[in-house]
Amino acid sequence: MITVNDLGYLRAPEPEDLQWLYGVENDATLWYLGISKEPWSKAVLADYLAAQPGNLQRDGRSIALALCLQRRNCRCR
Repeated sequence: MITVNDLGYLRAPEPEDLQWLYGVENDATLWYLGISKEPWSKAVLADYLAAQPGNLQRDGRSIALALCLQRRNCRCR
């Protein structure tokens, strides 16, 4: 985990994040924030989460992190 000031912390995505990730990736009002402009299936997102290494050592590709806010009810560890 990486602490982010007093906001909370960053962590690697986990399989339990599937429903949240599905909601965010399929919210067309958020598509302007990223590269993808189409909906994703739960199966594709589950495969993506399963392929995450679970650490911050990467091979030059992009890295995905979840921001867990301390001030909210967050199930993040």
